[in-house]
Amino acid sequence: MKYPNLIVLISAIFLAHTLFAQQDTTRVEEEIIEEEIIEEDVMEEESYDNYDFSNLVAAEDVKAFCSSRILNQGPQKLVSIGYDYQFGYDATFNSFYNVPEEENTINSTHGLRVDLMYPVISKNNILVTLNLNYLEARYNIEDVNENSHPLYRTLDNTGLRSTNFSAVVFKPLNMKNFLLIQGGVSVNGDYTFSDFQSMQYNRYFGAVIYGWKPHDRKMWGLGVTRTYLGGALNYLPVFYYQYSSDDGKWGIDAVLPSRFNYKRNFAKGSILSAGFNFDGNTYRLNQMSDEFSEENVDLELRRSELRFRLIYDHAITRLLWFSVQAGLRYNWQFNVDDGDFFRSLFSDDPYVFENTIGNPLYAQISLSWVSP
Repeated sequence: MKYPNLIVLISAIFLAHTLFAQQDTTRVEEEIIEEEIIEEDVMEEESYDNYDFSNLVAAEDVKAFCSSRILNQGPQKLVSIGYDYQFGYDATFNSFYNVPEEENTINSTHGLRVDLMYPVISKNNILVTLNLNYLEARYNIEDVNENSHPLYRTLDNTGLRSTNFSAVVFKPLNMKNFLLIQGGVSVNGDYTFSDFQSMQYNRYFGAVIYGWKPHDRKMWGLGVTRTYLGGALNYLPVFYYQYSSDDGKWGIDAVLPSRFNYKRNFAKGSILSAGFNFDGNTYRLNQMSDEFSEENVDLELRRSELRFRLIYDHAITRLLWFSVQAGLRYNWQFNVDDGDFFRSLFSDDPYVFENTIGNPLYAQISLSWVSP
């Protein structure tokens, strides 16, 4: 019987120890909680007592701005190098002074195209980019000699070149409105880089657009431009429109009257565009002006064209894109004028002499480094 009693005694001791341990633990926890409450009260009293809030002012609200791009707009090309080729067409250059009219065949027109874009300021409240463009047109004419029409000789000898430098400012005003401002200078003529033309023949262009961005897939605006799109100096209204569908499969890129493209996204790195591009400039004819210096003329070629085209852009890598386009080059004008002055797109004022050239098919390929 002594073993059961021993067991009872041990059990009683263990139970008593457990009860006292629980009471001690509870007491310790209560003391810790009381100490924490006291410390918090002291800290709170110290924090409010030691600081003066009378000089504090309410923080200003952070202003949000709309971005310069829409969703699924396509790659932003920073550097592009391309080659443009126009197939053969006939040309007739009219008579002027003692030079008779002459018909000839231009077997091809081709040349290099380079486009550079560099963002110098890129913030949420302003974006400033610098752009440099170089275009050349070299003419392969079937039959040219020293007795040929001087315009044929000029085109065959040096061709035409255009170097444009511009700055574009995108200034968001808030989440829904923005300003788009462009200004630039172009050097156009029959010059070569070893025999550059005078800076007095530089031509200046610009545009101002006020726009709206109702959501991330659409932005549009209205403005005015000082331009040489039609070949001569002109002032035209501008309609700016960028749109992408809900599913991102199609969109519109338009800056009228300059360009219009309907875009179809077949995949993330595969875009097909259909539309047109209206382009032009005035080109100083240095050789002809020197040849007819006694006539006291500053001869300039008013060259402009309308291209109906298909463009296919494809991503080779994430940053490298390949582009090919083809279509019809329609001649808007290819006439020679005297000096630089305002001339409406539909003006009937006479030129020094007018010309007629054909409307060939053309193709263009380019390689582009795009923004990541």
